[in-house]
Amino acid sequence: MPGKRSAGMSPRLPGKGAAGAISQALSAASAAFNRGDRAQAGAILQQALARYPEQPELLHLAGDLSLASGDTQQGIELIRRAIKRAPQVALYHYHLGNAHSKRNELHEARDAFQQAVRRDPRMKEAVENLAVVQVRLRNLRQAETLFGRAVALDSKDPKAWLNLARVRMELRKVRAADEAIQHAAALKARADPDFLHEAALIYQALGALDKAEQALRKGLEAAPQDLRLTYTLGTVLRMAENYGEAERLLRRVCEADPQAFPPRVELANLFINSGEVGKGREQLQAILDGGARDPGVLLKVAATFALIGDFDRQEQVLHGILQTAPNNLAAQMQLAFVPHRQLADSQVGVLEKAIQDPAVKPESRSRMGFALGNHYRNVKPVSYTHLRAHET
Repeated sequence: MPGKRSAGMSPRLPGKGAAGAISQALSAASAAFNRGDRAQAGAILQQALARYPEQPELLHLAGDLSLASGDTQQGIELIRRAIKRAPQVALYHYHLGNAHSKRNELHEARDAFQQAVRRDPRMKEAVENLAVVQVRLRNLRQAETLFGRAVALDSKDPKAWLNLARVRMELRKVRAADEAIQHAAALKARADPDFLHEAALIYQALGALDKAEQALRKGLEAAPQDLRLTYTLGTVLRMAENYGEAERLLRRVCEADPQAFPPRVELANLFINSGEVGKGREQLQAILDGGARDPGVLLKVAATFALIGDFDRQEQVLHGILQTAPNNLAAQMQLAFVPHRQLADSQVGVLEKAIQDPAVKPESRSRMGFALGNHYRNVKPVSYTHLRAHET
């Protein structure tokens, strides 16, 4: 029995026909890949491709290896070569779609997943990934149809039903989303805190706060110490104006994790909503003093300062975000709506580019258009003679 090869050894391929050599190379490289020995897998594939440079299975596996190693561009090129030699293989198109999706190349990812589904309509993973890309492109009705197909392919998969519920939530189909959640729940033999939390988030987004609360309390019965469930229940109860219990739950999360800034944002909003603006301001300042760096948290802090009319502090926080992330679109958009403030040229450029991006939600594009419209009305018109000077 041959000894186990190390990554530094040069693998030898058998000489008994191309089919046998390719099969053995694929088997050996796959085994090395699966046990995490990427160097050995790469060495096997490199030697095999030197002899059979256009063999599609070798190219595909080499592409997968490149993707796993972080070289997305080489991975895409190798898989494209495999597709050129064997365009009928759905799996190659599927992996190409995953690579483009990872690089946020949504149109290319969509095209690749569509090719995979066309060649194998029963490949559930490709159907679901195509649906996810359509969501990101804001093609929500197409996404709903695709998630429905995924459910039809495996009606026993609760995650598939939850995906369908999420897209129906975005389409504001309240009853249909609830039906999908109920289908998913029926497939759960016991209380699953993760599932109940996901269901609660969907109900919360739909405004069905009573159902969200019910799911979260059921989850906490199964996992009483789950801070994620505790925090989300606190936010739901704040929205339902049950301020006393909401404060107790949010404080419990803050005490368990002093660096948990989102619960402090919720506490700030709770105090403001209940008329205790001073306490709300103290929570916001505690977040900033605690060294919060997450842009999502800071955006909420800025928006909460705006809620109490402290636009100077809102602007300071937003500028802090943009110092480290100049292209943060959410910060640029919020800054565009600070009262009595003119947009900077850099902001105008970011917003003009983003408004053309189909992946940006329609409501966000509408807000950008409103901000840009205000800007264009307020800027000083360029004179005709100034334009002529540039032409000459």
